[in-house]
Amino acid sequence: MENMQMKRENMQMKHRTIFLKEKLSKLLFSTLFLITVSALSAQVKSISGVVVDNFGEPIGGASVVVDGTTNGDITNMEGKFTLSNVAENAMLKISYIGYVPQTVSVRGQSSFNITLSEDEQQLEEVVVIGYGSMKKNSVTSAISKMDAKAIENRPLARAETALQGQLAGVTVRTTTGEPGADMQIRVRGAASVNASSDPLYVVDGVPISTLTGINPADIESIEVLKDAVSSAIYGSRGSNGVVIVSTKKGKSGKPLISFNASYGIQTLEKKIDLLSAVEWMEFRIKFNDASYLAQAKSKGVNASISDSNADRLSKLGLTAANYNYILDERWFNYMSDEMKSTHTYTPNSQGLSLLDWQDEFYKDAAIQEYNLSVSGGSENTKYLFSGGYLNQEGLATGTSYERAAFRANIESKINKYVSAGLSIAPTYTKSEGVGRANGKDSRSHLVLVSLPVSEPGVGYMTNVEPNDRYLWAGSAASPTYFMKKNIREDETVRLIGNAFLRVTPLEGLRVELSASANYFDLDGATYTYSSTGSTWT
Repeated sequence: MENMQMKRENMQMKHRTIFLKEKLSKLLFSTLFLITVSALSAQVKSISGVVVDNFGEPIGGASVVVDGTTNGDITNMEGKFTLSNVAENAMLKISYIGYVPQTVSVRGQSSFNITLSEDEQQLEEVVVIGYGSMKKNSVTSAISKMDAKAIENRPLARAETALQGQLAGVTVRTTTGEPGADMQIRVRGAASVNASSDPLYVVDGVPISTLTGINPADIESIEVLKDAVSSAIYGSRGSNGVVIVSTKKGKSGKPLISFNASYGIQTLEKKIDLLSAVEWMEFRIKFNDASYLAQAKSKGVNASISDSNADRLSKLGLTAANYNYILDERWFNYMSDEMKSTHTYTPNSQGLSLLDWQDEFYKDAAIQEYNLSVSGGSENTKYLFSGGYLNQEGLATGTSYERAAFRANIESKINKYVSAGLSIAPTYTKSEGVGRANGKDSRSHLVLVSLPVSEPGVGYMTNVEPNDRYLWAGSAASPTYFMKKNIREDETVRLIGNAFLRVTPLEGLRVELSASANYFDLDGATYTYSSTGSTWT
């Protein structure tokens, strides 16, 4: 009996233990749930502010980023910025070239007034000017500089891309969407109304008119001369500013081999919001109805949108089809019952090709780049050999850009007083679809005005051989077939060479004799097939 009583008490104890465990588990779960909900509902807010320098002048182009995220903004010309969805415990990182970066806490603030101080260390940098080099603090307002650190690990098709948003007083923008196309650089704004406002480019002492073919991976530094004093040596050619590019040189020590490879995918940032195929058909029914009623009224004829196509032509006295007044009866396969009930038409089970020209014309595009360099040397002789290849597909069908660039920089100290050097840089570039996808009346323009409807089975091959145009469409031929079929390519070969002999008879006195060569050859090929035009017949 006692054993039975003990067993019963043990069972009761076990049940109480299980009951308490269940209660504790539920309580723990509820607590964790409330903590999770509280964390998920942590305060987020919108913030704004202004970034200025030590003199209270606004800094345009400064970067304001929520630390650890991609949520950021660039200050406008008034130094203002706005950010949304910022956590209460977030930290802001504010930076701009030539100024000491700052980190600011968001907690308890929604409006910010941030002052950036000039970076005194950067003012001690040596910069290249027209006559040689000097400390940046002597000409800080006249020269902007960036080094290789701002360019490394960035797959750039053009060297100018590295300057975007980086240098004060220097505006760099893309004027076309073509891969590898020249970019527009303006130093302190446009300098002329009628003449060119492009700056002069100087690569390792060789003046050139464009940076086409320069491999960004070979660049050691870029200086932009912005005033007349620093660029006076170049005369009138430097009136719009001078962009001086210095390439990498070898350094004393064991041979250093460097290889970099990158691969990325470019995507269209946004599509233009256009009518879909069904929306266009609905709009066209209403447009033709309105056109028909207006024309009938002008002729004093009673008319209704319920009139059939035959009645419309008869009442208007037309013997041939006029596609501004009659309707494609296949449209009603896609319309609402309300639209169907107000019109007279013969049901047709045959469908139409519904198109989205932007999806067809623009595509995700790969960009890949490979760079290999070998450098080294002794105390007397230093060398660098490099080679790079870039292949950039265009977002627009039928466009692409390829670049193969090589470089050899050799410098030797012959004796205590004499040094000599040689730099050779051959480059080959190839561009596909040049000028055909960009600008007014280009294929990109036609993509936006081409009809999103075509005959069944025709699809995007409308109005090109062997297909006629859709009767309610204009005369534009398929822009995608035009870009895919036709040939338009430019092949460029460029060779920049520079050799110098430097004599230093006294400390502080340097006499240098240099010679340079800039060879440029452009071979363009164009062929347009008659089958890609609306007059193919």
